[in-house]
Amino acid sequence: MQIAGHTHGGQFWPWNLLVGYFQPFTAGLNRLHNLMNAASVTLALGTTAKVTNLETGRSAIVTIRDRGPYVRGRIVDLSPATARKIGLERKQGLVKVEVAPLTVPLPDGTVKVMSNALAMASS
Repeated sequence: MQIAGHTHGGQFWPWNLLVGYFQPFTAGLNRLHNLMNAASVTLALGTTAKVTNLETGRSAIVTIRDRGPYVRGRIVDLSPATARKIGLERKQGLVKVEVAPLTVPLPDGTVKVMSNALAMASS
């Protein structure tokens, strides 16, 4: 289970480049595959997080804009642009990643900045 403020490891799958390209996100925005977006079942929509490929060490800052993945053992779905940035080649499909929330929107409209956010975003 993912809890805001904690770092988790697991796998991700990049969104299909063709299927669902023009479908809106859960948040109502159009799905643009060239942006740093991600989907998570447990992180709040609007959360920003650092996703790090544990094989390459490459990372990207993403915004959670959709729900998913709904496959056991997978913790996040990434846009194709994000997958490329962290070093995932299309033929790989899955890779172990670490997800560290940086900011989390709260129900009252404020945003909680996680204690590790500045250090994580700059590294």
